Amino acid sequence: MSEYIYLNRDNQIILELRTNSVLQDLSGLTRAQLLIGTTTLESSGTSYFDWTDTGYGTGTIVIDAGSASLTQGYYNSWLIIYDNTNPNGIVWGDNFTVIVEDI
Repeated sequence: MSEYIYLNRDNQIILELRTNSVLQDLSGLTRAQLLIGTTTLESSGTSYFDWTDTGYGTGTIVIDAGSASLTQGYYNSWLIIYDNTNPNGIVWGDNFTVIVEDI
């Protein structure tokens, strides 16, 4: 799977978090991170992530990282989610490629 981040653009990455094809309830999430190569995007104190009012329903996380300080390129990436029962985070699914472009 490949996802794109366009620098200085409003494009979003929309991910559906599923287990056995069932969308997961994200109401208990406390934090999210997207590891892009050696850069970590944090939900705390930023507007990069939304899982509470996405307009797409439960189980969906929207990542809006066009304003992040990233360098163009192809990166191995991982989504990590946190809740009260998993304070050290859960790596969600397999890693995927994030392609950062400046158009």
